[in-house]
Amino acid sequence: MASATSISVLLFARVLLSATTFVNGQNLDEQLWCVPKAGTNNQALQANLDYACGSIDCMGIQPGGSCYEPNTVKDHAAWAMNTFYQSLGKKDSDCDFKGTGDLVVSDPSPPGCKFFDGKNITGTSGKRWCVPRDEATDQQLQSNIDYACGAGRDCKPIQQGGACFEPNTVKSHAAYAMNTFYRTLGNQHSECNFKGSGKLVSSDPSYGGCKYL
Repeated sequence: MASATSISVLLFARVLLSATTFVNGQNLDEQLWCVPKAGTNNQALQANLDYACGSIDCMGIQPGGSCYEPNTVKDHAAWAMNTFYQSLGKKDSDCDFKGTGDLVVSDPSPPGCKFFDGKNITGTSGKRWCVPRDEATDQQLQSNIDYACGAGRDCKPIQQGGACFEPNTVKSHAAYAMNTFYRTLGNQHSECNFKGSGKLVSSDPSYGGCKYL
């Protein structure tokens, strides 16, 4: 017959197990970070860096950013890959990077640099805004305005007399329309794609009397 002590231990273990969330065998209560696999070459790391920074704000690894040092492709790729993974909801597939990404349980943050953990990010609490990519053309941006405003979003602020009409440029109007579209559709990363011309940033693009959602 099992002793009272062993029964209590078993019951306690069951309580702990029931309080832990598992999906496809993964413990969702466990904090994970996305980093490059050991041995990944610089060419692949640079490709990962370019891909991730095409969708997220990589100011943190720009000169003067808190994670610019160590200034190596590997360190910058680690920061970008992890921020991409955390920002998209911590799905395993978002840390694949064509087989060059790896999930780890140890915080990879180097001294003076805090890797995003999906919970907090300095000054924004993880909030993101959708804006045009730097290389987006006026033709693409006008198409984005037409698409976003034609989908029922409120674009009155970028019409003449509106709080966001100035500066009266395609890029500025597109930024407002794209972000409004993204925010009102539930902050889904896919809603900021705009055929590759949109990206997410952690800095509020609002200015003067023009307030972004």
